[in-house]
Amino acid sequence: MIINESNVEKKPESICSFSLQVTPKKDSEITESSPESASTGMNLREIWIHEDAISEILWQRWIACYMLYDWNFHHAETSYCNNKCMWTDRVYNRLEGTAIEEDESLEELMTDTFNQILAEDVEDFIQTHMRVWKCDRTRVELQVAKAMTWIF
Repeated sequence: MIINESNVEKKPESICSFSLQVTPKKDSEITESSPESASTGMNLREIWIHEDAISEILWQRWIACYMLYDWNFHHAETSYCNNKCMWTDRVYNRLEGTAIEEDESLEELMTDTFNQILAEDVEDFIQTHMRVWKCDRTRVELQVAKAMTWIF
């Protein structure tokens, strides 16, 4: 794939064939209880996780980190989308049993939690590059910035 302004200007919506919402299973398919909010008692898997502007920046950093070891944008996008299922499950698991304040939006909390998990994955990428390259964080951050500049 040749990367140019026409295919990387914005985050592609079509590359991922699923949304972050997980379709609840039928009662007969559920073997464990669904994650619920402690204060609302509602099934968290019925709430959409919306990506926001912060998610967009973290997506760009994740793609750039990926491309530091595999300079193939299509591979990076595919890997990101494949990881979304895992990250989404982590959101539900992390929030299971969490008490939600009355004035707090559950949707915003889920988005913030998704962004936290994505930021942790970006951090893991950076730490891995530091270890493999035997360098400090500054060098990796500079390479991430260069990759983001070139890609986006």
